[in-house]
Amino acid sequence: MTRYETVSILVSALGLASVIVSLWFLRGQVKLMREQTRRLNETLELSAESTLDSLFIFITQAYMDHPKLRSVFNESEGPTRFEDLTDDDKLRANALAESLLDAMERSLRLHRQGVSSPGLLVPWIEGSLRGSRFLREWLRMHAGWYQPELLSLIPEDGDVVSAHASTDAESRRRDSSTSHGVR
Repeated sequence: MTRYETVSILVSALGLASVIVSLWFLRGQVKLMREQTRRLNETLELSAESTLDSLFIFITQAYMDHPKLRSVFNESEGPTRFEDLTDDDKLRANALAESLLDAMERSLRLHRQGVSSPGLLVPWIEGSLRGSRFLREWLRMHAGWYQPELLSLIPEDGDVVSAHASTDAESRRRDSSTSHGVR
């Protein structure tokens, strides 16, 4: 073997060794990136959950400070009609409706982007809309503000369900005759 051939084989072997070492380091980098991505997704999910939790604390506080509002959003909890609220409570109800629907829309978007797990998300949204004629009407009146995905979850008005509707004829009659108008 000539000197040129020996040098050529040596250079090729060193080149191959360099490629193998580079691939090994690249493999380690990919593993690190995968772990960072997993942790970032966990952080995003926790951040989204924390934001929603803060919103629900705000809403719960509003219900505690203004108990009549709860039955506007949960018809099974009482006969409060939107029309019977004070002007201040009507403004509060509108603000709560907007906050709730914004949270619902963000939750759906995060789920669609893969940030949050489906869990009970859609059933919660459907139940909230089904349990509050006021919330459904508010969403319909402001449909341009929301994505079609949220709008598609609005049940028919005949689907109004209270916790006692299946056994309480009076509740069914009240639900069909009561109208919560948004002003």
